[in-house]
Amino acid sequence: MHVTFEAKIKDPSIYPILDAIAALMNHVQRHLFVDMYIRRRPLSALKREYLVRFGITARQFNAV
Repeated sequence: MHVTFEAKIKDPSIYPILDAIAALMNHVQRHLFVDMYIRRRPLSALKREYLVRFGITARQFNAV
């Protein structure tokens, strides 16, 4: 059995906020890739640093 859920945003004034969040998460993701795979820094140290540096929550970091 497959179930699909859909959510529609009825208030377009929220779009700029969602765009800003998406841009921030993209920015964090690109920095994280460089730090983990190019600079070979440990994830545990990066998590503590990124929470402060980018002003994100631990849940947001885990999502990245």
